[in-house]
Parts: sequence; structure tokens; C-alpha cells
Amino acid sequence: MDQTIGTRVRARRIAVGMSQQRLAGALEITFRKVEKYEKGINRVTAARLVGIAHVLGTTVDTLLDLDRPSVDAAIFEDADLHQLLVAYRKIPARKWKRVQQLCSDLAEFASDRSGDDTDAKPKGRGLQEAQAAKKG
Repeated sequence: MDQTIGTRVRARRIAVGMSQQRLAGALEITFRKVEKYEKGINRVTAARLVGIAHVLGTTVDTLLDLDRPSVDAAIFEDADLHQLLVAYRKIPARKWKRVQQLCSDLAEFASDRSGDDTDAKPKGRGLQEAQAAKKG
């Protein structure tokens, strides 16, 4: 967790164009301390994290990655999504790109069909394979 927080602090610091020296000065600590926070060597206290967030113009939630919905929560709330992800994880990693492309093609096809069914045409090789398998 310390390393994750440090990585997020570093990313935000760089995003706002601030040096370790400048951040350290604003926090009244040494730049080596900032460096150790960013590498996850030293643990950042809650009070220090509040100060870092303030200086970097962000929130503690952002630095802790708490400001977006948890993917895990969505998985447990939606049984179909959970089943889909379980099945996906059974596919060998070397084939994931093909499955992702197939899903993208299917989503595009489905959105095309949501309007006028007569003009919808499948796009992409993955979708054609899926349709052929369904017919066969």
C-alpha cells in the first residue's frame, strides 16, 4: 500500500509540474523524505497525506484511489458480469486480445442494431466467427 500511495503521489506531482524539492519545501521536509514516500520506503502518515494532497491540489481520496467506484463491488452486484469475468479468466492469456476484440465487435454490432435493424451489418472478423458458430 505504501508503494501504491507513493506512486500516486509521484504521478500527481509530475502531472502538476512540481519537483520533489518544491513539494518538500511546501511540506517543510527534505526532498529525500519525499523521495522515500514516492518509492514506498517510508510510510506516509494520514496528516502528511492531507498536506501532500493540499499542496498538489488534489484530495486524499484521489491519492488513495478511493474516488472511483470499485470494480470488485460491481462484480459482486451483477451476477452476469461476475460469471462473464470468471469465464474470461479461464481463457489463456495469449488469447485475451482476440476475446477483447470479439467483445468490442459484439458491442458495436449491438449498438448498431439498437436503432434500425435493417441496416445493421456485422463488423470485424471476430463477430463473423461468432455468427458462423451460432448458425452452425
